[in-house]
Amino acid sequence: MEYIIITTLVLIALETSYLTWRNYKETNPATRKGGRLILVDTSVLIDGRIISVAQSGFITDTLAVPRSVIGELQFLADNADHEKRSRARYGLDVVKELQNMEHVDLMILQDGSKAEDGVDERLLTLAKQRNAAICTIDYNLNKVASVEGIQVLNINELAQTLRMAYLPGERMLLELVQKGQDGHQ
Repeated sequence: MEYIIITTLVLIALETSYLTWRNYKETNPATRKGGRLILVDTSVLIDGRIISVAQSGFITDTLAVPRSVIGELQFLADNADHEKRSRARYGLDVVKELQNMEHVDLMILQDGSKAEDGVDERLLTLAKQRNAAICTIDYNLNKVASVEGIQVLNINELAQTLRMAYLPGERMLLELVQKGQDGHQ
């Protein structure tokens, strides 16, 4: 009788372990595609070049936009400054466009953010907890993440690397296509 009870308990423990492992594997975005998680910073969304990078197919890992980043964009979209407001709204449009891309795996990460936590600090904590990379163009966040051993994907560095090299003496045509908002633009 004892052998039957012990065998039943062992089978229950094995089944519970398997179900827990399978649930983790299905819900963890980094294991879904066999890649890593890339946390997207507010600066990248406001910049918008991530759309072109994603459309080109270079992003094969899962992109995660923490809820705190969405909250920061919402806060900036309510700002009185027209420039900040329009850039933040564009950042929210970028998130929506990334969600609509079929070949891009994007998730909104419920990060349990608190009002007293800064968004950059939240990103650093999440990157450490989830062994994720951070995609940013924020110079200071880039430096802090590098110091803390977190991989940083910087779109400015990518653009600089891919920029066409011009030789001295080459000519180029430059055309102004739009008048600025202020007199000095």
